[in-house]
Amino acid sequence: MLRAVGANPVAAKAAGIAPERNALAAVALSGALAGFGGAMEIAGATKQLGLGGFGYGYTAIAVALLAGLNPLGVVPAALLFGMLSAGGGAMERNANVPAVTISVVVGVVIFVVAALPRLQLKSTASPA
Repeated sequence: MLRAVGANPVAAKAAGIAPERNALAAVALSGALAGFGGAMEIAGATKQLGLGGFGYGYTAIAVALLAGLNPLGVVPAALLFGMLSAGGGAMERNANVPAVTISVVVGVVIFVVAALPRLQLKSTASPA
């Protein structure tokens, strides 16, 4: 129902779906999940409230982009980004490689994922 409301609220209303109620439910559920995630971060990982934030917002955008906005694709994409960020510290300690190298790798991954649809579009187009 949420997809129908998001795609065309007028058609969803004509089909008997209440767009306002479903939009409000989606916002409430998203807020509850974000609040639960923040509470778990404070209660479990750091046990303190940081003033600068954790920087998860930009990482989440990259994960969603890599997952193709597919909820099932978020899990492997998040694991990839988690392994990259966790491995950055170990790489710096053990191999004397700057941890910033991980940011370059993440940037290249994002660039390739963003450019891939355009490259496929050009390669599948038939010559006119």
